[in-house]
Amino acid sequence: MPFALCLTFAGCVEKSASINTDSSPAAITFKRNCAVCHKADGGGQILNGVQVPSLRAERARKASDEHLSNQIANGGGGMPAFGGILSNAEIKMLVFYIRQELQSSDK
Repeated sequence: MPFALCLTFAGCVEKSASINTDSSPAAITFKRNCAVCHKADGGGQILNGVQVPSLRAERARKASDEHLSNQIANGGGGMPAFGGILSNAEIKMLVFYIRQELQSSDK
């Protein structure tokens, strides 16, 4: 089952944690593309009757960086593909942000 990151094509929102600031490129990209579905803290939510996965949960922490990058780029499981919107560098930056900012306090 694919790991879904977002269920709508709408923009998203996020706050920063340890290394990035709210105005860092990664935080801004997360705010614009992810947080409306995954919430600012990456904790997920029920949206339109569908559970949006938490990026802080064990399943997301155990997923490889390649898997997360692929999910962001290609979508699936209700999530739209962002590969045509975000560059490979932006996707890599988002994965780093998820690991360092959203998952670091859960480790």
